[in-house]
Amino acid sequence: MKKFLRASLFVIVFLLVYIYASFVFIPKSFGEPGGQKYYRGKGYISEPKNSIEIMSFGNSDLYFGLSPLYLYDLYGYTSYSCGVSKQNLRGVYTLLTDSMNYQTPKLIMLEVDCFYSKNKKENSKFNNFMMRSTFIFRNHSRWKELQAKDFVKRPNYKEKDFQKGHVFKKTDSNFQVGPYMGDKNAAPKPFGELNAKYINKIMEFCKERNLPVLFIAFPSATSWSYAKHYGVKNFAEENNIPFIDMNLNVEELGIRWDDHFIDDGNHLNCYGSELATKYLGDYLHKNYTLTDQRNNPEYIDWNNDVIKYKKLF
Repeated sequence: MKKFLRASLFVIVFLLVYIYASFVFIPKSFGEPGGQKYYRGKGYISEPKNSIEIMSFGNSDLYFGLSPLYLYDLYGYTSYSCGVSKQNLRGVYTLLTDSMNYQTPKLIMLEVDCFYSKNKKENSKFNNFMMRSTFIFRNHSRWKELQAKDFVKRPNYKEKDFQKGHVFKKTDSNFQVGPYMGDKNAAPKPFGELNAKYINKIMEFCKERNLPVLFIAFPSATSWSYAKHYGVKNFAEENNIPFIDMNLNVEELGIRWDDHFIDDGNHLNCYGSELATKYLGDYLHKNYTLTDQRNNPEYIDWNNDVIKYKKLF
């Protein structure tokens, strides 16, 4: 009996210490070291309720490719980039449904490279819990940045990311591109069983709420192909979804592979992002009825953020 009590007490003490240590290691805001990774994709929570007209979801191609502040500077449209590194469609569905508790967008944009994310099996709720609860082990190096406030301060989920989810990088890789999309006559590549399940759930969710959807592919020499293009194109046509594939008209956008990518043609840098965002903005302006908020005093923070954004160059 005493052994059982000692063992039980040990387990209880261990769990309490572990929970507290996890609390200490969790970044307390988006702007702190590790914060962008921990809170990535959920910055819409920090924006005023029902203030975002365009919600976009996808992987790192999205948060490097779309600059919401540049789009606002051009057309006054409010948007948010809910990009997550190596995002899958289950993650997109989770963020999309959650974001409706905070925003009432007029348009949903989906970055389509994540339609081909690798998901062999669906995570259970227990596995998802374990992924978050093991944050301390996956981010143990954060001890170098710990401050006194980390031991007592609660996480602040509502501290704003002034770039609205965009990741700003100036560097270029001097990449020299060759033919990168493969066989132009390739067969359409299927999404995979789990991805197909969740893209259909996303479409159903948006249809029930009368939310128009736009598919977007940003230029990427390392991850895109004609097979993927045709796979998305066929699905888009079957479901009456507009599809912009910027890989088909890189020259028209003015994008140069040696100057506008940070990592050998995979992700756009800030200069390439502005070219892609302008192309997208021009399309949105011609095809959707969206609100220009630049002269709306309620959006003065956006105007101030644009000023901060321009100073980064």
